[in-house]
Amino acid sequence: MLSEIIIKDFAIIQTLHLELETGMTAVTGETGAGKSIVIDALSFAMGDRFDTNVIRHEQDHAEVCVAFAFEGHSPACHWLEEKAMANKDQCVIRRILRRSGRSQSYINGHPVTLQMLKELSKQLIDIHGQHEHQSLVQTETQRHLLDLYANNQNLLAKLTDLYRDYSQCRHDIEQLKQQQDDNDARLELLSYQVAEMNELSPIEGEYEALDLEHTQLANADLLQHELHTAIHRLNEQDDNAILPLLDLLSTRFAKLEPMAPQFKNFREQLDEASITLREVTADMRHHVDTIDNEPARLQWVDERLSHYQTLARKHRIEPDQVCQHQSVLQEELESLDSTDDKINVLYEKLEAAKAAYFIVANQLTESRRTAAKRLEPMITQQIADLNMGGGQFDIHFENQGQGLSRFGQEKIEFFVSANPGQPPKPLSKVASGGELSRISLAIQVILAQGGDTPCLIFDEVDVGIGGGTAEIVGKLLRKLGSSSQVLCVTHQGQVAAQAHHHLFVCKTKSQVSTQTAVAKLDQTERIEEIARMIGGLEVTATSKKHAKELLKNAQF
Repeated sequence: MLSEIIIKDFAIIQTLHLELETGMTAVTGETGAGKSIVIDALSFAMGDRFDTNVIRHEQDHAEVCVAFAFEGHSPACHWLEEKAMANKDQCVIRRILRRSGRSQSYINGHPVTLQMLKELSKQLIDIHGQHEHQSLVQTETQRHLLDLYANNQNLLAKLTDLYRDYSQCRHDIEQLKQQQDDNDARLELLSYQVAEMNELSPIEGEYEALDLEHTQLANADLLQHELHTAIHRLNEQDDNAILPLLDLLSTRFAKLEPMAPQFKNFREQLDEASITLREVTADMRHHVDTIDNEPARLQWVDERLSHYQTLARKHRIEPDQVCQHQSVLQEELESLDSTDDKINVLYEKLEAAKAAYFIVANQLTESRRTAAKRLEPMITQQIADLNMGGGQFDIHFENQGQGLSRFGQEKIEFFVSANPGQPPKPLSKVASGGELSRISLAIQVILAQGGDTPCLIFDEVDVGIGGGTAEIVGKLLRKLGSSSQVLCVTHQGQVAAQAHHHLFVCKTKSQVSTQTAVAKLDQTERIEEIARMIGGLEVTATSKKHAKELLKNAQF
């Protein structure tokens, strides 16, 4: 149950602390006193979006804190345990809205996202607004209410996923078909380009290797001449050759070693240098024999490099990227060539998705029809209790054929006969304002009885109802309060008299501010307030007597 509400600087409420009890609680007060502001503050705390206009004048933020006490292990308890936010048998929600537009939400002290707050709120509280009857004439609302009663949320979620898969397949098929029409010219161009690439048969890294080989072939004479010159200067038997000079020096230093030991070190280093130079000379002799001076090979390399460069210019890439680009073109060509296969595969997926969709859609239809059979007599009886005796409530199903929708195969519409002997017709064409209010209330009460939400709030749902009917409405809400906590904002004295508890909302004004206050009424104060609600501004002995009778009758 909702045990506490603390509101700070929200609209015209400066500070408000309410402690609530089980059963039915009536919330009354004059028009404009701020009754609906309390409900708005509660809606804000539970995750509804509000703009910064709700922040009290000259304040930098508004804050609402609500506390729930649990009895037993409810779905909300399971949710809190799964999120590691459980706090024994209590849940405290706190939400702040700042002038910047930024809001902060906390559950049991843990910062949470707005989505998480909304998930929990659905399991804690259910608010029925005063204008819900206006949307009741829409078939979308009617379908939604039936699905709520039938607990079809899981089936609808599955159906939505399957419908999304089906729609995606259709979209992909249409896109591929359009691409297929647009890609004929591209396919022809790619075929030509790939054939041209295949004629070259490029190899990864070949261009760089050919470029180096071309440079060597083109300069073969120069390279050979330089190597021969170096070999000659290193090892020819003349006075200027390097190796004979090193040998001569080594021999002389060997003779000087007995006189100066350091010359041994010099000789050894000269011998090492001589060995190294002889190895270099041998390598150069070997390499000079490997340098090709083949005009035919040079011509072939030159032509292949030219082929690489020509393709590179055509495709606006570097020559060393030709091989990689060939792979890209080949992949695109294969992709275009396989469009028919892809379309066929998608058609198979489409049929599979469609078959899976109809399995779940048929389950949803069966669930809806079963729920409708239970709901029709219950609402018929409920509207009869609300002084529409002889009326009839029916739920009509209109099959939409083979067309797919994320909401199922049928159009659902509420039909009603407001008077005996008249055939039921669509709700939007039959019910007057007062009748619509009563039918809406009947549906809301039935749905609330079937749910497991611990706290139910009815915000002036009795609008357009008066007299004996209002007393019946009060009895319905009181009965609902025996199994759930019910808060009812009302202008009807007959409804307020049925409540187990009574809160009075009033507005106080000063020269500098206007504030809303809430007080819990005792029995004497309840008589005065209900008498005011029945008789208007002037409370008479007759209206007081009537109020006492209403309160007395409500206790039985």
